[in-house]
Amino acid sequence: MAAHQTTSTSTPGFIDPMEAACSRFKDFLDVKRKKPRFTTLKDLETEVKHLERKQTGSSTTFKIGQSVDPIVKFLRRHSDAFDTMVQANPYPAALIWGSLKILLNVSHLMLTQLIGQFTVSSTS
Repeated sequence: MAAHQTTSTSTPGFIDPMEAACSRFKDFLDVKRKKPRFTTLKDLETEVKHLERKQTGSSTTFKIGQSVDPIVKFLRRHSDAFDTMVQANPYPAALIWGSLKILLNVSHLMLTQLIGQFTVSSTS
């Protein structure tokens, strides 16, 4: 639908931005009733769940997170034992284990947020 040309401006052929926006809006209205098509809360929830499933299935980050999650859980579960072993010979092991423990904690937080975000929203 072409926008109406206004005659109130001094420039010939000028299309008023407000009228152009209104005409685009009218194109989105229901043709029979000329009323907006309303979306229910149920429609919105369904669409959000559909988009989350689509994103979860195609997200490389989510797939990597799922494959790394068991390793991170294992290392976190046994981190106290590693701490004790490192105390026996702290010089080389402390540098290595300290760095790994930082990465482990950061990855655990990221995985918890990433995986928790999808599981919480898909169960509600």
